[in-house]
Amino acid sequence: MNQQRHLRGALVAACLGVAMIGATAAIAAEDVTDEAVEEGLSEADEAAAAAIVEARANISVTNAWTRATPGNATNAAVYLRIGNIGAEPEKLIGARAEMSERVMIHSGGGQMAAVESLDIPGEDAVLFAPNGNHIMLTDLRSPLLEGDSFLVQLEFEKGGSQTVSVQVLAANAVGPASAGAASAADTTSGATE
Repeated sequence: MNQQRHLRGALVAACLGVAMIGATAAIAAEDVTDEAVEEGLSEADEAAAAAIVEARANISVTNAWTRATPGNATNAAVYLRIGNIGAEPEKLIGARAEMSERVMIHSGGGQMAAVESLDIPGEDAVLFAPNGNHIMLTDLRSPLLEGDSFLVQLEFEKGGSQTVSVQVLAANAVGPASAGAASAADTTSGATE
């Protein structure tokens, strides 16, 4: 009975996106699949759990930030960097935030148009920056104040969801001061879902 609870907990944690990177993810995926075999879960369930753990381990989200909103502004853009260390491409397919009525993925390229998804190539990164790709928050429930932070949940096609902490910078900010130090600015640390 305890082993079943442990296995269920491990599978739920994997599916909810426990953040793991590199070899740690491979070991965790092996542990989940070894336990699944011992408990008699189907190979399909075992493979699905391992695939989610592996896909999540390949994605990192860093340097998530936005600007403080002036006056009665009801919209804001979130900027960040999504890295994919895996060989397989990934897709950002959605985003949510409690403090905004609507959250959309906007593609850069001068048109600032909402898109259904955004490709994250394998062994590459995609930068979300002013005048380019961004996460658009509309109908804000309250102003964004410099120094505050809030959570945004990003949904990936293969890797499930990752919750990131977004720092609110000054209204005229051009980016976080630590943008060059990706590991120091990892916004997924301790904020997974």
